[in-house]
Amino acid sequence: LTRIPAPGRSPNPQPGGQIYRRIPETFTVDDPDFLGTDYIDGKGLIGQAAALPEYIRILNDAVVWSVFEDRSGNLWLGTDGGGLNRVGPDGVTVFDSEILVPDGIVSTSAEDGAGTIWFGTETKGLVRIRNGSLEAFRPDVGRLSEESITALLSGRDGTLWAAGIWGLYGISPDGTVRTFDEALFFDQVLICVLEDREGALWVGTDGAGLVRIRGGDVTRFTPKEGLGSDSIMCLYEDSKGTLWVGTTAGIARFRDGRFATVDARKGLYDNGPMAILEDDRGVFWMSSNRGIFRASRRDIEEVAEGRAERVQCQAYGVADGMKSRECNGMTQPAAWKTRDGRLCFATLKGVTIVDPSNLPVNETPPPVVIESVLLDGVPIPPGTAAVVDPGVHRFEFDYTGLSLIAPEKILFKYRLEGLEEQWVLAGTRREAAYAGIPPGEYRFRVVACNNDGIWNNTGAVFSFELKPQFYQTFWFYLSA
Repeated sequence: LTRIPAPGRSPNPQPGGQIYRRIPETFTVDDPDFLGTDYIDGKGLIGQAAALPEYIRILNDAVVWSVFEDRSGNLWLGTDGGGLNRVGPDGVTVFDSEILVPDGIVSTSAEDGAGTIWFGTETKGLVRIRNGSLEAFRPDVGRLSEESITALLSGRDGTLWAAGIWGLYGISPDGTVRTFDEALFFDQVLICVLEDREGALWVGTDGAGLVRIRGGDVTRFTPKEGLGSDSIMCLYEDSKGTLWVGTTAGIARFRDGRFATVDARKGLYDNGPMAILEDDRGVFWMSSNRGIFRASRRDIEEVAEGRAERVQCQAYGVADGMKSRECNGMTQPAAWKTRDGRLCFATLKGVTIVDPSNLPVNETPPPVVIESVLLDGVPIPPGTAAVVDPGVHRFEFDYTGLSLIAPEKILFKYRLEGLEEQWVLAGTRREAAYAGIPPGEYRFRVVACNNDGIWNNTGAVFSFELKPQFYQTFWFYLSA
């Protein structure tokens, strides 16, 4: 049960005054079936079945572009028409001045080293909240040559870094603005920016690859240097100082001057991770257009090093409680890890909040059953071994896994022992077929894992012997 009270509504402020209003309702969350997550959307902080009409204005807009937690524990949400929303113990405060943000679109927000809140907009530049008032940085007031802000980052030295369509800007604590113009980024929109532990800035672009600014040196990385794509979606530096890059062609690891990419062909759930977070157990959580998914960082490392063929991912979507599986990106921060370890993801319908420490694990491996076996389209009983007459060309196997929890997420792999040494990774596909196999003794074996990656390695087996034609026998070759 979560309860967030809110005080009475503040009057609409006048220009130059406190430009916000508070939502007066008190609202609750009570959702025992929500598998360790909760979310905030246009109807409040709710669970799957708790949408109440009186909470329709808890957030001004259900589409959330950015999310971060300030030093006081408040969540700040940039929305697509509802201004900037602050969610905290005293309720929800909405910053939606018609003077500074007439379209209400807040693409990003951040807190600088002094505790000041900044937010970037789609058409009205950068805005600072100071002493209860909003202060604009944009071309028409002569303080920033940029109207569209896509990413914000608070630097270690107190500099606030703002990325946009026309370049990268560093705003020092005294208000001085340092500009890296669009020519440095080949006139491409900037999507994300990261300061690594050595002080270098990494800037991801939408079409010109990744740019590193280190001292006076500028280095550009593209597919020629090993990146999977020129379009960068997100950046993350792990506890070991390894840089991870989300692109439109998978996730790339940068180490010792080289990139190694893991994509859908190697098991990644989605090729376009929009944000990368790491929980306290070393598991990566990534957002995408197809939901949120997780994979062990160690497993991804194994694939990146070539020591494993595929990474195993677990995905979450509407069936797990998300109001919409489509997450938002192309802005920063589109996801945030809170101080207590919860993970927040911006989506088309609010914010999905995952508590990895409270996520139930399905420990029951799925029973596996071979439902049917067809020989040249003719069914035979699948439960016993078979002796197959010569001349049969096509073998088809239909199989399934049984689970009461997310059966659609059961994954399979199979192999025909006697023909194959390696497993065929079938994903959710539930049939296998072989044609033109030589005579011999075979065992078709299929195994499965549940939605949390727990494998039934015993699986199900169908054994058969395919008899040879006369011309395939030893006696025929002996007489020839």
